[in-house]
Amino acid sequence: MKRDGKYYYVRHIPKDLTHHYTVRRLCFSLKTNSDSIAIRFSKSITQRIKETNTASPYAFPRYTSSKGTNGNSVSAAINKWLKPRVPEG
Repeated sequence: MKRDGKYYYVRHIPKDLTHHYTVRRLCFSLKTNSDSIAIRFSKSITQRIKETNTASPYAFPRYTSSKGTNGNSVSAAINKWLKPRVPEG
């Protein structure tokens, strides 16, 4: 998704898991206006979610509890991971 010239990563929460989350979708800035970089980052994030999450039905089990998912922590962790990979500008 592109908004204000920047690309965003969007992933919808499966309906059978929505009761564990406080949002219906994950959405955060990829901090780039390049479509090729956005595609590469999106694929990388999706692959990383799938690879690190084989034992849990949650996309981010570290930030999920019986009370729900802490979306701010998820966003901060992903942005921290993205920062060294995103070129300036």
